Parts: sequence; C-alpha cells; structure tokens
Amino acid sequence: MRTIFLSCILFFSFIQAQAQNTYWQQSSSNMSSFESTRQIVPEKFALVQLDLPALKKLLSTAPIEFTQDAKQRQVTIYLPTPSGEYAAFYVTKSSIMEKPLADAYPEIQTFAIQGISDLYASGRIDYTLKGFHGMVSSPNGHYFIDPYASNTTEFYISYYKSDLKAKKVFLEESPVRSAPVEAPKEQELKKKELAGSASGAASSAPIAARSNGTNLRTYRVAIATTGEYSAFHGGTIPLVLGAQVTTLNRVVSIYRTELGVSLTLIATNTNIIYLNASTDPYTNNNGTTLLTQNQTNLNSVIGSANFDIGHVFSTGGGGIAALGCVCTSSKAQGVTGSSAPIGDAFDVDYVAHEMGHQFGGNHSFNGNTGSCGGGNRNAGTAYEPGSGSTIMAYAGICSPQDLQAHSDAYFHTINFEEILTNITTGSASSCAVITATGNTPPVSSRGAVFQFAIPKGTPFKLTGTGSDADGDSITYYWEQYDLGASTAPSTPPTPGPRFRSYSPTISPTRIIPNYANLLANSVPAGEILATAAQVCKFRLTTRDNRTVGGGVFYDTGFVYMNFINVGPFALTSLPTNWTPNTTQTVTWSVNSTNLAPINCSNVNILLSIDGGQTFAYTLASNTANDGTESITVPNVNSFNVRLKIEPTNNVFFAISPSDFSISDVRTGSYVIIGGGTGSNTTTAYPAPYGNYYGGAHHQFLYLASELSALSVTPGLITKMGFNVSSLVTGGLNGFTFKVGQTSTANLSSAYISTGLNTVYSNSNYSAVSGWNSHPFSSEFLWNGTSNIAVDVCFNNNNTGTSGNTTTTLTTGLAAGISRYYYADATPALCASTTSTATSTSRPNLRLFIVPTPTIASSNMVFSNYANTSVTVSFTAGNGLSRIVVCSPVGSALMNPANLIDYTANAAFGLGSNLSNSNYVVYKGNGNTVTITGLTISTNYTIRVFEFNGEAGSNNYLLSPILSGSFTTLPVKFLDFTGTQNQQFIKLIWHTASEENNSHFVLQRSFVSNTWEDIAQITGSGNSTTIKAYSYTDELGDKYFDSYEVSYRLKQVDYDGRFTYSREIHFSELNKDAFQFTLSPNPCAGSFNIDLLQENSEGITMSVFDNNGGLLQQQQLTNSSTLIQLTNEKSGVYFIRIQTPTVSRMKKVVLVKD
Repeated sequence: MRTIFLSCILFFSFIQAQAQNTYWQQSSSNMSSFESTRQIVPEKFALVQLDLPALKKLLSTAPIEFTQDAKQRQVTIYLPTPSGEYAAFYVTKSSIMEKPLADAYPEIQTFAIQGISDLYASGRIDYTLKGFHGMVSSPNGHYFIDPYASNTTEFYISYYKSDLKAKKVFLEESPVRSAPVEAPKEQELKKKELAGSASGAASSAPIAARSNGTNLRTYRVAIATTGEYSAFHGGTIPLVLGAQVTTLNRVVSIYRTELGVSLTLIATNTNIIYLNASTDPYTNNNGTTLLTQNQTNLNSVIGSANFDIGHVFSTGGGGIAALGCVCTSSKAQGVTGSSAPIGDAFDVDYVAHEMGHQFGGNHSFNGNTGSCGGGNRNAGTAYEPGSGSTIMAYAGICSPQDLQAHSDAYFHTINFEEILTNITTGSASSCAVITATGNTPPVSSRGAVFQFAIPKGTPFKLTGTGSDADGDSITYYWEQYDLGASTAPSTPPTPGPRFRSYSPTISPTRIIPNYANLLANSVPAGEILATAAQVCKFRLTTRDNRTVGGGVFYDTGFVYMNFINVGPFALTSLPTNWTPNTTQTVTWSVNSTNLAPINCSNVNILLSIDGGQTFAYTLASNTANDGTESITVPNVNSFNVRLKIEPTNNVFFAISPSDFSISDVRTGSYVIIGGGTGSNTTTAYPAPYGNYYGGAHHQFLYLASELSALSVTPGLITKMGFNVSSLVTGGLNGFTFKVGQTSTANLSSAYISTGLNTVYSNSNYSAVSGWNSHPFSSEFLWNGTSNIAVDVCFNNNNTGTSGNTTTTLTTGLAAGISRYYYADATPALCASTTSTATSTSRPNLRLFIVPTPTIASSNMVFSNYANTSVTVSFTAGNGLSRIVVCSPVGSALMNPANLIDYTANAAFGLGSNLSNSNYVVYKGNGNTVTITGLTISTNYTIRVFEFNGEAGSNNYLLSPILSGSFTTLPVKFLDFTGTQNQQFIKLIWHTASEENNSHFVLQRSFVSNTWEDIAQITGSGNSTTIKAYSYTDELGDKYFDSYEVSYRLKQVDYDGRFTYSREIHFSELNKDAFQFTLSPNPCAGSFNIDLLQENSEGITMSVFDNNGGLLQQQQLTNSSTLIQLTNEKSGVYFIRIQTPTVSRMKKVVLVKD
C-alpha cells in the first residue's frame, strides 16, 4: 500500500506540472502606446507577455500553506528573471487577508514561493485587478516582476532592484517614542568576552546565542488610505485594496524570512479606504498630523480591540511612526506618504521601514547630510556608515553620504535584535497569533579564536561556519557592531562604524574591503581600512530564508579586529611578466607584523591564474615573514596572475593590486643587419637620406639567411631605420618607406614593383644623427623564410644642394643587393622608376621585431552547452591577447588583422544577431569565453587568434592557431530537479522549447564519472511550449549501500546527435546506515573524520579526486582521524568509508585561498 500511495502522489504531481503548459513568453512587441502610463521604469529589464488566466488556473491548484496537503504535494511555478531565463519555484497559497475580506475579493490572491532552481531564493507573488506582481530575494540577485504599465495586465517587466533609478527624496521625521525599546547592552557582553582572553583564545564562559524561526507571529494590520492615495490607484475599493495587498505582500515577504512575522489585513479594512480627498478624515500632506488622526480614526471606525498595528498610506507628508507601538494604545501611529506610492521604493524603502519603527526598530545610519541630518540619526543604533543600506537606514536620500540608491531588503543586526526583543518579551509579544512553522533555525559559529591583532591599512577576512538541521540552504553575513561620532563614510570615526553592511551571501567568509573592489584596486566609502589604532568588532548572522517563517541565528559574541599602528602589510614586488619555470623574488613590507602584538612569524605565498578568484598554486608554505622569498614560477601561461601573502596564524593578507602575466613571450628587441663603417661620400652610393639631388629612389634586399645567422626568429617587425654618420640639415619631401617579403635574391634586373606595402610616410622628413627610426603604421609579419625588400624614396622637386647626409654602409656585398636612382626635379619617384644602377653596398639596417610565441593556444574544449550559448575553454598560449571568432559552419570566416578594431563580447557584421552574414568576436587575455546569442540546434565554428600586445607596436598575429566546432542544444531546459522519499527519487525536468528531440536517456551514477542508463523517455520532437517530464527511480538495495547518487539527462536528436544536461546530486541517502562527519567542510587543507558508531573495527577510509582517482587509503582505528589534503589543489574530493557490510561516501570541499 505504501508504494501504491506514493505512486499516486507522484502521478498527481506530474499532472500538476503538465497543467502549467505555457503562460509566460518573451516579448518583442512595440510598447510605445504604453509609455505614457508607465510608473516603474528601471534602466534594464526583460519584457515578457503573460497569459494571466492560464497562470491563475495553475495557481488555483496550489496547496494552502501549513496544511497536510502542502506537506504531501507540491506545485511548481516559473517566473521570468531579468536575464531572460525562467526560474522554478514551489508555490503555496498564503493569504494575507482575513477570511471575510478574502472571500469578498477573490480577484485578489497572494502566494509564497520557495526556490527550486535557486535553492537560496524565496519570495511572494500576487495578482489583483492590476495584474501579476512578484518579488524574489536571493543572494544571486533581488528582483521584481511588475506590469509594464498601469493599463496592461498582459505585458510585464522583470528587473533587478539594482537597475531602478535613484529615488526621489523621501521626507521622514524621527520616530515618535511611544514605547521604550531597550538597546542591547553590548558593553557588558564585550567585557564578559574579553575577560581572560587577551591572547586571542576563546573564553570558556558560554556566550548566549539568539535564534528565531520556530514560530510565525501573525499580527492583524489595519491600513487606511487618504483620498489622494486612492485616486492614484484608480479610485475604487477593489483597485485600492489590490494596491494595498501588493505592498503588504512584499513587506510580509521580508518580515517572514527576516523576523518570523506575518501581517494579515483585517476583515473590515475597506471601511478605512477613503476615495474622496475632500471628505476623508486625513490631512494628506502632514505626516505628524496624520499620526494622531489615524489613531483616532481607527479606534473609532475599527475599534482598538480589532487590530494589532495600524498604518495610513498617503501621497504626501513623508514617513513617520511611533517607535515600538505594536499592541499598544499608539498602535495605529504609522504613516507612509509618497507622491509615487508604488513599487520597490515605496513598498520596501518606505513602508517596510516605517513599520520597522512600529515594531521597535530605530534608525541604523551614522550619516549627517541630506535626510540623515535634522535629528533623524539615533546615536544608540547608528551602526552603519553614511546613509547605510539596510531597511532601517536611509539609502539614497543622504547625498553626498549615500552608499547606494535603494535599501537592501534585510535588517541590520541591531534592528533585528531590537525587534526580536520587542516581539518576544516586549510590548509586541502580547497580541500575536503564534503558529509553529516546523522550521529549525540554522546554527553558526564565529570560530574558536575571536580576537586578532592586524596591521593598519591591510585587508582581512572573517570566516565562520554554519549548518541547518532541515537541510535548508543558508546564507551568511558579517556586520561591524561599533558606535562612534557621526562622520562621512569617507572619513570614518575612531572608534565607530567604518565598514558597511552587505546583503547575505552563500559564503561564510567576508573579505574586507569588498573583494571585487579590492581586486579593482578601488575601495569605496563605507569600507575604508583603519589607518591608525582602532578596535572593530563583527557579528555573524545566518538565515535559512524559509517563506513559512525564516530561521535566523547569531551568537551575541563578536570577532574583534584590533588594528595596530604598524603597517600596512603589502606586496612590494609588482612584476609585469614572469617566465615559466624561472626563479623570481617576491618581496613584501613586513612592517613589524612579525613582532608583538601581531606575532606573525610565518607566511604562505600563493598564486592565482584567474585574476584572484582562486589561489591554486602555493609558491612557499610556512616561510619566514621576513619580506623576501625566492620562488619558482609554475609552468603555466596566464595573463590574470595575482600574488597573495597570508600569515599562517592570522586573517590579514596582501594581494597584488593588478594582474600580471606568466608567459615566455619575448617582448621584442632591436636587430642590426650589417656592421660596415663606409658611407655614401659620392652620388654613386645608395643614399636613403642623401640630398645631393632633388630626389632619389632606393631598394635594398636583406636576406633571410642574414637574419637567421643573427638568431632572429619569425615575428612582427614594427619599425626600421638607418644610421646617419654625417648630417646635413634639410627636409626630404614626400619621404616614403615600404617593405615586403620576396623570394627575389638580387635586384640586377629591375626594381620590385609588387608586394610592397607602405609602412611609413612623411611629407617633410628631416633625418637625425645616429639611428633614425621609422615606426610602422601597419604591421609587417616576417615568416622567417622570405627575404625582406626595403624601398625608400623622396622627391624634393629642386636641384641638388651643396651638402650630403651620409649613411653607414656595408660594402663588398653581392651584386644586385642594392638598386638606386637619383635625379633633380623629377616628380613621382616613388612610382614606377627606370633603374640606372645597382651596387654592392647597402645601408646598415636596424629593425625592431617581436618574435612569434613558442607556445600557442591548444586543447579547445566546449562545455556548458545550452540552446543559445556555449563555454569555450582552451590551454592558453603565450600571446598577450586573444580573440575568439564564432560563426555558423559554412559561412564566411573573417581573419582579424589586429586587435584595435575589436572589443570584448561584441557583434560585428550586418546585424546584431549571429547569422551567416556576420560574426561575433571576443577579445581578451583569458582562456575561457562564454558565447551567447546563438541559434538553437545550429553547428558553429570557433577559431582562436593570438596577438602580442595591442594594435600598432609590439603586435603579431597567428592566423588562426586553433579551430573547432560545436552544435548548440536543440532543447532549452527550464530545470532539472528531484526529490527523495527514502529509496524513491523522483526526477522532474521541464523544457521551454525543443527541436528535433527524439528522447531523453536518464543516467545514474554512484561513483564519480561512472554512469549507467536507467530509463528512456520520449521527447516532444518540435515544441515551443513548456513540456514537463518525470521519472521515479527506485534504488532498492543500493539505498542501503550508498551515500550519494547523481543523475543527468542525455538528450538525443532524431539524427543520433546527443548532449548532456547538468548533473544533480542527492547525498545522505540512508541516514540509518554507517554515520560519520567531516569537519571543517569546506576545509583549507585538513579535516577530521569522526565516526559516530561505537564499533569501529574493519573500517577502511579512501580519498578520491573528482575524476575517481584514488589519492589515499588507510584503516581507521580511532573514532577521530585527521586527514591531510595539503598537497592537493582546491576542488571537490570524495571520502569513502567501508565496513564489511556497508559503504558510504561524502564530499569534502578543499578551498585554498
């Protein structure tokens, strides 16, 4: 019966997925008719078209949250992302209206969504008479979905919050203190922690931790409107109520995941929606007056016992609220007024902010200009530099101290603590309806060592750990927690807030300053490193971002950074290029960091070849912190090299301020052909700068054998010139210099008239004493086997002068090595010329040549196939720059002449899309490019070209050095996911479109890179609508024997071609089997295996790399064993534990930074 019941559930879920069909599609419609009614205008967005009735039909099948139905089945919805893709979410009905109100207005519905394709994503959606609205929060981007204009429910925009234009000034008055809100006693905590911990070791005294998320607290909210606000939103009850619900839904999205707080609009809320500005009980443009008016009106119309928090929306008067008033006699004192009461700026920056005051949150900014001035700063909670960036800060309205344009949708830790205290033990704890969420909050640790002495002006990192008992994907953020004088963020106080808050990320590590800014060698205000002695403390907070009521955890202790007045600790060796396998010296400023109190005696020297993203190469380990080290350069080629020096016992580090290269490219050199000392003392000699006569025309041959004898290799010649031994002043009119490659070995018969290109010209050139140099205007690539012909001419159009500029010559050469002609008043000498004489003398020539590289790019690999994109990777050669040209097979392929005409990621040709008549060029010095904008199921050719330097000087071209081809996928996957129920794993995937798709082969792997076919599912052939597929894999006995299983799809065309989907993984299949833990994970080089069973006899431990190669194996005899991976590179490794009856495998991630 159990199997039958499970099959029924799976079948029903499949039917639900099939019911989605297609409701979103990309749109290229002409939207000009809607421009006048646009209210939300981001700078960038994706335009989509929605079949709203179809979407409503799908949403009608969603289960209601907190019900048994919601536990037994799931409905998936797809939402358009700003990048033009679709993201998958589980959706549940989640009403924020009391039942009588919801029943009266069924055209207004709200839902909660939890990410599938992005496990960190969560949010809420709704539909009203004004159409669909969505809000998604994720570390990968916070975005919204709104109607394109106010008069359409068919067209929508998906846009990132960061692409919204800066908001208008919002006027807010300081919150009214109607109820006391106790700030955390941080000084007492600090004293408690520091006691007995001067060495940096953790205090033995336990530090309290705070968590939230096991319960959802729901408050009844009454939201009134002024007549002006109602007019803005259409002037009818259903339209205005819909606008209120959209705003409240977005506030609830934040408050649920942040605070475990939900808000429900009261049943009689339409009684306080006023449609006539002249008869409503409110003064629209006066926030202070609205405070008392709203309290009086709601008490009268609604009744104080019938709501827990009240608010009023207006179009003027700014924002003001009573502090900590929820559940008190002042609970209706909340006002938000804006001339544009719609969208993120109103919903999040304003309403969520003002309601934050009502729940007990103070302002968190430390700035003092713009709206941050005028008494709005609260000294006791001013933990954010400048305008701040969190909900209770003033982002975007404190110029010139703004950190960013809009608030990020989370609370600073001080506000979280204020509000949490108020809703659990304060005045707001008395009226909430509490619902168990079934959610277990995550747990985290700031680490065993929580004090570090570091040098001033030096970057550092903070690292914690975290886990979640429910297996939720958790996010982390570190925040500074110091108060000080109010200053600009560019000149932070000492002590005081110096480092800004950033949105939570998936990494437990924060690098300060922000790593992207650090790599760009640009540190913005809000992350200014201390330049004198200062102590800064930091708190780690973790979240699981569950929509039912987010789990949040932090311990109330801190990590202390004690900036010492020495430093900075910095690299002083700043190379431009290293040659592989050579010995080089790395130097750095020690600046007393090896002495007390910092005491960092040893350092590691690391190298990155990807611009500092990872540091896979250790150049020196645990070497003395003495400021210099001789190292061996790895045998790699990269133009994105960075060095990093980090102490072995601290968290600060030094990093290269910019990229440099490792390459054996020779940078070019001068070569002189001919060492003679003769000169053209009479007219019967070659005289390239001679002016006895009005004009002259000369050609000289320089043989390939002569260059080879000088060890000159093929390459790009960028300039040439001759040596003047005796100078007579006077300009040479129409001076022209040409070069060409030729098989001609002598000039006895005539001038060479073809194959010569002009590389230098000057209408009036004046020679100089010594070597003259003529830089080429276009490249001349010598192939290494041809002779070089040099053609020089000028025409003064006058009679000979009395002097002669002489040039050093080599005499006694073969006949025909030179040919010359000179004459007075002869025009157009540089055109066809009748030769008159040859010579066995030839001017000594100096040229500058950049050799061809000895190693070219190779080993092209195509990966990350999609229907419109592909990633191309190859082993980098020695060229300083590369371009990758992509065009359909069979089309004309261009050969770029130099780099100056091409920019990265740009399209060239007849159109903006790739086709047979144009091409795409990617320029850069890396070895990986992702090519987008391709056509589904199309065969393309890729060619890689290498250059040395940029166009002009120091440049050469290999044409082409690498070529390959690939075919884009005929199927566009929306997702590939799965769920586990003991030994049953259900795999689900959806496609947005298919072309020539015969079938899918589902493959399974219990061992890395060893795959078996387990099922074949028929495809849809050709389709442009969303198609749903599923398969349930019954693991049987393998469920009891295995720790992890992986799946992938092999998509097969009718013509037999195939490609693979991404892989998905399931771990801890059988939690009742042999148990062990790996910690820390990720690790930096070593980790512990802890066995959880008492019987530890006959246990074998094996370590495998990601390709299945065995690295280590040993018998485990202790319950805890230390495993070393210090000699391995960063990556994923597999740890297998075997007993006589069971085998389990887990992953450990090695990160060497």
